[in-house]
Amino acid sequence: MSDITLVCDGTIYDCAKRTGEAPVPAPEPYRITAYAQQDDRWHNHLMGNVPQTIGGYGCAMVCACVVYTQADPAIRPDSLNRILTVDHGYNVVNGREAHLAWDRLPSILPHFEWKGRESWSRLLRQHEIERIFGFIDEAPLVLWVDFKPNKAGMQTHFVLATGHSETDIEIIDPWEGVRSTLMTRYGREGGDSLKRAIWGYRRLVIK
Repeated sequence: MSDITLVCDGTIYDCAKRTGEAPVPAPEPYRITAYAQQDDRWHNHLMGNVPQTIGGYGCAMVCACVVYTQADPAIRPDSLNRILTVDHGYNVVNGREAHLAWDRLPSILPHFEWKGRESWSRLLRQHEIERIFGFIDEAPLVLWVDFKPNKAGMQTHFVLATGHSETDIEIIDPWEGVRSTLMTRYGREGGDSLKRAIWGYRRLVIK
């Protein structure tokens, strides 16, 4: 762990753990703040000291930030990005890409708990959909989707699932910070099921 101290928005961060006079409040599941990658306050900020910005590539980090607002309502994408940049919260690939190090986040910020991931390159089976529904019933769940599902190729994007019906999932989309549904924003034209709209999940929760 680094011994660097950061001051962000008037709050002291020692390494990546918040310190100060007031303790971090107890987690309140589903009391979350939605943030947008495109927010002018941080959309041009670089991630992990590489030429990628929050606005262009920060969907995973912003989802993690939204999850963490359950434990710390004051945290924002700009301050979380600074913490992760200092304390090795990104895996830097080819010196140009900053990938969120999901499994290291619990060692960087209190209250985070990493419970694993799954990824698919095929239609999901019904029992896998049911498992995802069960996770969403317990806590917000980060889902991997195709940012442009009606175009060839995969453009990785992450959204945060907050509820579901039998045929759709309520989400917070970090691209613009809006609340919508998965099928509305990332279903394929002509109709498609959740079995194709979901490519994986990242189970990062608050303990």
